[in-house]
Parts: sequence; structure tokens; C-alpha cells
Amino acid sequence: MDTQIEIVFRNMRPSFRVRDRIEDYVDKLDRFDQRIERCQVVVQSPRQHLDRTLPHHVTIRAALPSGEIVIKERRPRASALFAVKKAFESLTHRLEASARARQEGRIPDATVKTVADSRSNRRALHGPPET
Repeated sequence: MDTQIEIVFRNMRPSFRVRDRIEDYVDKLDRFDQRIERCQVVVQSPRQHLDRTLPHHVTIRAALPSGEIVIKERRPRASALFAVKKAFESLTHRLEASARARQEGRIPDATVKTVADSRSNRRALHGPPET
């Protein structure tokens, strides 16, 4: 299936190398879930700078017919390529878990609405912070 890809660079110069890598990752997503209709990837740096090891934030929104999966990856002192790689690894794991759950009948197709973030994962594992 042809997936629509939207790639946005914020506070940094667009990189053909990063763009090509993102397109490769999106093409490989069909192995995990062929129902992905649209994929938006936002790569941003806190400010424009020549130093490539500034923190990079990557947000991926994968639209499925039954919902949307959002991955937010924050990598301090990492290159944009590394942050993109880790974000797509998280998305791949999320798609695999969703497919397994659908096959086992634990969730129906219409209930995919996931936001993966390092902070939300901690909350999901350990509960809300104590006050």
C-alpha cells in the first residue's frame, strides 16, 4: 500500500540524508501493518545550530483506518539520524504489539489510539505520580 509521507524539519536545515532514511523506514513499515494510510514525521531541534549533537525531538503520527499511533522520541545529545531510528523502532514495537493484540482478540480494530512517550510509559508502568 502506498503510504502518504509528510516530513517536517523545525529549527534545523532540511537534510536529504535524514529524509531518505525516514522514507526507507516508512517503506519498511508495511511489513508490520499494511493498513497505514499516512505517516507524518516531525524532526526538530530546540534551536538552529551547527552542532549536530544537540537534543533532537522526533514525533511520528501514523494514521490507520481505525485510529492513530503517535510516537514522541526525545534524545538528548543525539544526532537527528539516531533519534529518527529510535522513534521508528518504538513505532515498530507499537505496531507489532497492536497486531498481536488484534489477533488474540484482546482489542478490536477500532480502538487503536496510542501515544508513546517516555513520560507516559513511566506513568503506565508505575501509575500516576503521588501527591
